[in-house]
Amino acid sequence: MRHMEYLRTHLPEEIRSVEEEMTSVSSPHLDRDPGRAREGAREEHIVSLMDELSRLRDMQAKVRQHTLHFVPAWQDLSEQERDMLYSRYVEQEKQEATASRMGLGRRTLHRRREEALERLIRRLNMI
Repeated sequence: MRHMEYLRTHLPEEIRSVEEEMTSVSSPHLDRDPGRAREGAREEHIVSLMDELSRLRDMQAKVRQHTLHFVPAWQDLSEQERDMLYSRYVEQEKQEATASRMGLGRRTLHRRREEALERLIRRLNMI
């Protein structure tokens, strides 16, 4: 979740930065001789910027999909269910530690976490 929030916040900045670089590209000196630009270096640089821009825009589209589908389904879970799933699948916390922190037995935690995961999956399939 934190990763998606970071992407949602910073991707527009990165895209703007690449777009600005594309509009202000001067002939880069990419060879070892600072006095001469390598032939085709400017075109290669523009192509690499276009590839980067495409990659960033694809990532931005995935973040939008995540926001439209995953977030509402995630928020339909209780706070405890989200905590169980987040601690297991994102933080990779050991089951014993989660059970102890939440005041649950390991079997109870396992059963409730599985139920929460099933609810999340069902909700995602409805969207």
